Amino acid sequence: MTNIARAILGGMAKFAPKTFVTRLVEINGEPGFVSYFNGKPAIALVLHIADDNVQKIFAISNPAKLARLPGAPS
Repeated sequence: MTNIARAILGGMAKFAPKTFVTRLVEINGEPGFVSYFNGKPAIALVLHIADDNVQKIFAISNPAKLARLPGAPS
């Protein structure tokens, strides 16, 4: 998982606007990332892991679903 986390964070740093802030989080018991724009969640990536391998990556960008997430940590 470490390589995938590094790749995701590297891609976010390279291609996302500089005002994005990305944090490692746990979403529904699974590891993931939330990127914040102006303090509000803009996209969430959830990694589904089974047998010590990432099986699926879910990307959530629906504003209604992201509204349930807390704002960016200070």
